[in-house]
Amino acid sequence: MQMSHIPESDRKKLGLSILPPCYADGVYLSEKCKPSAGEHVLLEALSQRPEMMVHEAASTISVDQAAVADNLEDFVRVIHIMLPL
Repeated sequence: MQMSHIPESDRKKLGLSILPPCYADGVYLSEKCKPSAGEHVLLEALSQRPEMMVHEAASTISVDQAAVADNLEDFVRVIHIMLPL
């Protein structure tokens, strides 16, 4: 079903919202967009971190760590520890 087939008055109660316009429509004011202070901090931290692919981090996990990571959530936690921000 397409959004155009649903009456506008029913969209809100169905939890639907109107999609934002396409960027190509030219309605956004990009020159007014500024990164937040947190985004600046994140960019600085990421730009100084040595590049490492996830598969590289995964290949460096020791056998002991792999034994502890007996499920996906544990494995993801170990990867996050190895790839800090």
